[in-house]
Amino acid sequence: MFDRPIDGSPGYLSRLIPDDQSIEMKFDSTTKTWHASIPLDPKASRIDFFSNHRKVIRYGGSRHATYVSSPYTRATLRGEKQ
Repeated sequence: MFDRPIDGSPGYLSRLIPDDQSIEMKFDSTTKTWHASIPLDPKASRIDFFSNHRKVIRYGGSRHATYVSSPYTRATLRGEKQ
């Protein structure tokens, strides 16, 4: 998500990630890496990253779907002071 409101603000807590700023990653079996490419607004000053992965855990003979997320990371794109 680019130019998300500041941490902890009402906008930060209530603004959902727009559909055009989300994409399913693809696995490259040659390089053994995951990739995604999302077009970025040329006027964006910062971008926030995180990923959410579905995983199935087996416990006591049962399968349970769960999700694992990467750390949330914000990067400045234009020397914006934080």
